[in-house]
Amino acid sequence: MKVIFLDIDGVLNSSKTVDRNFDYPELDPRNLAVLQKIVSKTDAVLVLISSWKDDWLNEDGTASRSQEMIRYQLNQFGLDIYDHTADMTYNRGEGIINWLNAHAVESWCVLDDEIFPDYEQLQIVEKLVKISYMDGLTDDCVNEVVMKLMRCEQ
Repeated sequence: MKVIFLDIDGVLNSSKTVDRNFDYPELDPRNLAVLQKIVSKTDAVLVLISSWKDDWLNEDGTASRSQEMIRYQLNQFGLDIYDHTADMTYNRGEGIINWLNAHAVESWCVLDDEIFPDYEQLQIVEKLVKISYMDGLTDDCVNEVVMKLMRCEQ
């Protein structure tokens, strides 16, 4: 399986479109269209690494409003979240490594607008496609993401 570890704020929205409220993120259709193009070229699954995953479930185990709205917006482009990592924001890289160790993965990359300290410590930087918070995910990123995912090495 090919995996895209996906951040949301700064990737699927940008400084121009991030009207972050406390219930759910507003995703930019332009950024979603680029992600859809990448997924259609690679058949990759999406694993959420965003801090939005911290509010993924309600206390009773049902989907939170943020999960419903993220999935709704992704579904408009034929996309969905396959899974999410289990970590806190400060150790996002550790969450990625733990997820990789628990799953059979052919290739992977990370779409994030930040470089967390443990990305460097855990050698995740080479798999990172650093997205500009100013623009979010754009067509300029497509080839780099596809190249990382089509290399069949973990």
